[in-house]
Amino acid sequence: EIVRLEWSDIREEAIHVTAKKAKTASRRIVPVSNNLAKHLYPYTGNEGKVWPLSHSRLSTQQGRISKLSATPWKHNALRHSYASYRLATVKNDAQVAYELGNSAAVIHRHYKELVSEAAAKEWFSIAPKELENIIPIARQNA
Repeated sequence: EIVRLEWSDIREEAIHVTAKKAKTASRRIVPVSNNLAKHLYPYTGNEGKVWPLSHSRLSTQQGRISKLSATPWKHNALRHSYASYRLATVKNDAQVAYELGNSAAVIHRHYKELVSEAAAKEWFSIAPKELENIIPIARQNA
């Protein structure tokens, strides 16, 4: 989906995945967590495709980063991690299913109780050190 996603699909509070851009051909809205907002902050105002190159180039880049960091890369690793950690956080199969464009049964079967709530909190706190004190505008009043 990242190859089809455009910066205009990414809003301050959520990522709007249209049916045309979704892997499952189902429209959905994915919330932007505080740490994701910090990762996205430097790209505020960007236009066009989020990943302007091909899917093949994305896979190549992921492989290079995996090798340089000595971290094994698995297909859809970030999607699976998000599902596991999000479910541990919200404890709502249907909500996570909606965010992923999946069924609650699949979420329950594949992601339930794989990680602890503490591990999820830690995962959702990963942010660039240089931006750790940045609070996105919409979240300052929350």
